[in-house]
Amino acid sequence: MQTHSALVELARICARRVDFIADREVARELWRMALEYQYKAAEDYFSSLSHAPRQGSSPASASRPLDEK
Repeated sequence: MQTHSALVELARICARRVDFIADREVARELWRMALEYQYKAAEDYFSSLSHAPRQGSSPASASRPLDEK
């Protein structure tokens, strides 16, 4: 699996190359690849957030009702 930063870099490379390609079909394919890499990078980023513990909460405090101390 590629990392978030690698996917972002691949998206940027593809997007930059679009301006220098004379063939429209190749340019469209590069743009499609840039969007795909961008989507995968965002997906990777948000999935990593869902696995991270929330700030200010611990498993012990999450299972205890708020009115108990």
